[in-house]
Amino acid sequence: MGEPRSADDLSVFVNARLQSRRCPRKMVRPFAGTTLVEICLETIAKLGWPRTWFGAHEEELLDPARRFPGLRVYRRSAESARSDSDPRRVFEILREIDTPWVMWINPCAPLVRVDTYRAALASFLAGTATSMTSVRELGGWFYSTDGRLLNDTGGNVDTMLATPILMVAHAFHIYPRERMLADGRPWPNAPGDPDLYRIPDAEAHDIDTEAEFETVEYLYRRRMHG
Repeated sequence: MGEPRSADDLSVFVNARLQSRRCPRKMVRPFAGTTLVEICLETIAKLGWPRTWFGAHEEELLDPARRFPGLRVYRRSAESARSDSDPRRVFEILREIDTPWVMWINPCAPLVRVDTYRAALASFLAGTATSMTSVRELGGWFYSTDGRLLNDTGGNVDTMLATPILMVAHAFHIYPRERMLADGRPWPNAPGDPDLYRIPDAEAHDIDTEAEFETVEYLYRRRMHG
């Protein structure tokens, strides 16, 4: 048995940028009376984790981050902010962080509640898993591209009786810091690595496209205004 994990063994970090091919400048565009970067910064401030980092290259993202006491702000290189395919370059901030594990928080998932992050962190630190990621349940019938059934329907016509599958929600990932730097991968996708942490479906919305920006903004306004 290894030593019990503590908060000092894990850093929370955000990697942000303005470049987005499908939804340009989404981090700083008006969003429900605020912006995605402001929502993210306020969320991690409420989380109150002892080791929290924010990485960005552009001043439009760095300036608001500097207003939060205790947040460690890292200026990413231009190459890091532009890269899509080289994880070691994208996550160069990990060379500055010195904890064994990290939790990456997606700044484009504004519906995830602080308590969800807290519960996931507590679960990871209390367990023995090497990595963890957020997932959502999907019900229905699912097939591979060659026509093979992927989940158990039990021979039923009612899709509600089928065994649900799990889809990565991209709300957060937890993994060994050095693994990403060495292999460019957070996990091997083996059973238990990553551990699959279910989050509420209402929170599992990652903004990648213009349509998702509008949809999630509507959902966020509804939550804020009851």
